[in-house]
Amino acid sequence: MDDDAFSLDDYLEAHAPTDQSDALVLVHRDERTRWAFAQSLPPPRTLARASSSASIVDVGAGVGVGLFASRGVGGGAVVARAAPIAHAARGDGACCDVCLSPADAPVACRGGCGGVVYCRACSSSARAARHIARGECAALRKWKHLGAPPPSCLLASRVLRAMADGGVRAYVERLHRASDEVLAEDDGLTAAAEVAARLAGSDAKAAAAVLGALRRNAHSVCDEELREVGVALYPREITAANHSCAPTIWPRFARAPGAPPTLEYVALRSLEPGAELCHEYLDLATPDRRAALRRGYGFQCACAVCVGGGPSLDGVRARRGAMEAAIAARDWPAAAREAEALAHLEDRFAAGHPYVAVHRLRCAKLRLALGDDAAAQRHAVLAKIRLDTSHGRGSALAREAADLVRDLDDDDADFDWRAAVPRRGA
Repeated sequence: MDDDAFSLDDYLEAHAPTDQSDALVLVHRDERTRWAFAQSLPPPRTLARASSSASIVDVGAGVGVGLFASRGVGGGAVVARAAPIAHAARGDGACCDVCLSPADAPVACRGGCGGVVYCRACSSSARAARHIARGECAALRKWKHLGAPPPSCLLASRVLRAMADGGVRAYVERLHRASDEVLAEDDGLTAAAEVAARLAGSDAKAAAAVLGALRRNAHSVCDEELREVGVALYPREITAANHSCAPTIWPRFARAPGAPPTLEYVALRSLEPGAELCHEYLDLATPDRRAALRRGYGFQCACAVCVGGGPSLDGVRARRGAMEAAIAARDWPAAAREAEALAHLEDRFAAGHPYVAVHRLRCAKLRLALGDDAAAQRHAVLAKIRLDTSHGRGSALAREAADLVRDLDDDDADFDWRAAVPRRGA
């Protein structure tokens, strides 16, 4: 299959959304939602450029401040990128504390704290040395008998130290005010603040404020297979992006030995100038998603999927669990059946969604293991189309999908890859 033979835009041609009138729009702010005429809303005001492709814009009483495309971009284009203000590894010793890359042969901290590990490339780096010099290692040694602290506490302590910079301080304080957390009534947050304060050599009140800001603004850092490897706080050009259950962008993370994890917002499809750049704040298959968003982020989602009766994702979690159980039991026929059923459910996600891309590759490998080359080809083609967009052609998973497509093409020169793409209504 030619790499340029079929793209996400071709795929979307069969899945174009139904046009909706823009005469009435839902506006939501301060946890309230109402209808308004689009022409009655104030004109948008650009606050800052986030990149050459995106701007931070205040659209007034609609969605408030958000991230918007300042020019047209194609699916797979990176519209914004940034290094973290602070980050922390997951805490199970599987990832390097500096770069969050897999620590296959982990190197322990030279200070003996037992709280962080490094890959070989980062074990003697300046960042590893700062862990000791700034007193974090000594603080962790005092808590060693309790085990490694939660990543959120370690992240909060590092943000507190970064707030020595006036710009970072102003930014975090603004995030805290916007979060409007009721900290006094949250015993878990109060206990976490005590831990973070001791790690940073700060006071618990300041640590609680930072944890409140992180609760709604920190990002989970994930690997290519969407498994969490750490947490991080990124600058305003990243946190300005709002939520949508029909996302237009996806946060992917570039991890390399010796460097902190860079977040890249990648367009999931072609976008026109002025399109809002939104991503999902939680798994779209979360039960009672709107209530979960309200509890966790303080707003009632009024996106087209929630309000307009978008496709149901009921059953996704159950199918995922059944598939994983079958894989754990090495029951490959059952795993393939559950994976196939799950693929039909996850196709209701936005086109180009990385969950679907990763799952289609899993389906291809399961079908190949069962000797069903025709089904494996179909899934491999769909995986490659989506992985090229969500992960990038140079990613390990996109290369794996391309190799699989190429191998299967060699086995069946008459395979029609266009027929593998499901058409709307089929």
